[in-house]
Amino acid sequence: HDDGVDALVNLMEVHGDYFYKTSSHPDGLFGADDVVVIKVNNQWMGRNSTNTDIVKGVVYRLVSHPDGFVGAVIIAENAQGQNSDWMNESNSNSQFTNQSYQEVTQAFAGEGYHVCIANWESIRSNIVSDYNDWDNDNGYVLEDADGSMEEQNHRRLSYPKFQVNCNGMNLSVSMKQGLWNGSTFDDARLKMINLPVLKRHNSAWATISIKNYLGFITTYDVGVRWVSPGYKHCWLMGQMDNSDNCNTYTNEYGLVGRQMSRIRRADLNIVDAIWVNPRDNAGWHGEAQRLDVLLSSHDPFAVDYYASDYILGPLIHTMYPSEPDYQQAMASTHGGWFRTIQLNNVARLRAEGVTDTINMTDTLSFDQERFQFNVYVSDADQVTSPYTFEDSFKQVSQTKLEGGEIITYTIVLYEETEATLTLTDTIPAPCTYVPSSATIEPGWKGPVTDTGGIYWSGIVTSTVPVTITFQVQVPVTDTTWIIPNRALVSRDGAAPVELTATSFLNGFYVYLPVVFRNY
Repeated sequence: HDDGVDALVNLMEVHGDYFYKTSSHPDGLFGADDVVVIKVNNQWMGRNSTNTDIVKGVVYRLVSHPDGFVGAVIIAENAQGQNSDWMNESNSNSQFTNQSYQEVTQAFAGEGYHVCIANWESIRSNIVSDYNDWDNDNGYVLEDADGSMEEQNHRRLSYPKFQVNCNGMNLSVSMKQGLWNGSTFDDARLKMINLPVLKRHNSAWATISIKNYLGFITTYDVGVRWVSPGYKHCWLMGQMDNSDNCNTYTNEYGLVGRQMSRIRRADLNIVDAIWVNPRDNAGWHGEAQRLDVLLSSHDPFAVDYYASDYILGPLIHTMYPSEPDYQQAMASTHGGWFRTIQLNNVARLRAEGVTDTINMTDTLSFDQERFQFNVYVSDADQVTSPYTFEDSFKQVSQTKLEGGEIITYTIVLYEETEATLTLTDTIPAPCTYVPSSATIEPGWKGPVTDTGGIYWSGIVTSTVPVTITFQVQVPVTDTTWIIPNRALVSRDGAAPVELTATSFLNGFYVYLPVVFRNY
């Protein structure tokens, strides 16, 4: 299992949003006999792809249904010609960067569960009809569009239909109509989880839930269907960086919204923000920063708004403070590129008659938009050391900050048996260390080294714990920053464990119904 996924699911259920559909919770999301398609993001590799540890954690929760899981889980992706062997990619975004999606499925298949891969990449150029038109070939169905020939060329939606042997369970799946049994469709048992990785995009500025739908649609035949890659992004996403002028915020663009309405909308969006790349969507893997955050929502626009404004945009600014355009990645930035995508798709969805997502218009204030949020945010710190230090912790004196304030970090170290522990804590950007502020209790356990950061090594037991404190000052600025601070604790040369405390400078994060909780 995965502690982060468990924490996120538990957080949802505390607020009455039940992961499992049971007799006790008939409105729960996933039934014991459902077929669940997990749409990952693996057009690019490494830290720019969905974390396979998180995928494994989600699959574990699905197959651990309290009524006994007899359904199937399908991990699916269409990398649009960029990564044909995505499911076997060994340069993965996992703890040890070598766990492929195929290895995840094999782990569960070895336990007898129906867990498998659907490679939509391999069928992206096959244009087919659906099963009820007596076409059993795998491929993408092109929907008839509305109106003119221009609509036919640019605005046709598409969806995969495929047959797969899911570890002994033969399935015929239409991502629009459901599970085909040879004569009828069962749509109620087909579910979808949208599981993107949060990262910067080199033209859209943010890859999150909405962008991940481009792997649900086929973009094959650029030059005929789409005229150019720019037109493709314009029509589908409402992205404005091309000559087709998608920045009009009308329902003419943003066909991902129509895809949600007419084809299928994910039952749950889970955003992987374990590692977040503030530099690029395809390369620069070494620039990714570990944040250990998972987010979820039924509303893709709400979770994208939250992730872009409170995580990605501030992280870009934290890492590259001289870059003036970081707010382009934030959904609250009027006239910004990512906001344009959000606005066009919200407008399109409302034109289709769907109103159960947040509403976004330039006539609404920031507060009016964010007060609509229904997003779960969970600390997903992954422990890899054989030592858990489960009674040790780190805390910060304030989590909501204003410019110029001084905050205190407190680290308390326990260990059940006597051991020598080593602590390293880097002063978080953009803060500055308050000179000589480091203290240790009991005093005879000192000294604490505070040159270039906080460092201490010494003996700890459960009866004689060690408490270390130090102070930092935040800069005077109106800019929003996310300030994650991590202490690394190790024993006997094993991999260190992270103790984390996070603050927000000039930010908002506790306004209900947004939920922010640490486990």
